[in-house]
Amino acid sequence: MIAMCDIRSTGEKKFSRLLLLTYAWKNAGNIDQFFELINKETLKVNGAIEYVYIENSGKYLHSICQDYITFDSPKIKKSTDNEKDTKKTEKLKITKILLVSR
Repeated sequence: MIAMCDIRSTGEKKFSRLLLLTYAWKNAGNIDQFFELINKETLKVNGAIEYVYIENSGKYLHSICQDYITFDSPKIKKSTDNEKDTKKTEKLKITKILLVSR
């Protein structure tokens, strides 16, 4: 998992954006091994992000920010087929976040 941070602005207001990229190593040990992007999540906070730590398991992200950090856009889209929604929900992995603000 890789975390990248940048500062954005909407008019006069500035905010920090945290981009989380999750990769998986495919075909380990073979000649055709490669990394594959499996998940991309964007988080947003008003003010600065001072510290980010991703635990080795990739399940938790710890951050120190000036304000609460939130997901920038929801990853789940509504579908008309309830059976497909149930299957997607079972497979959905949501990153857990520990929030610390000053």
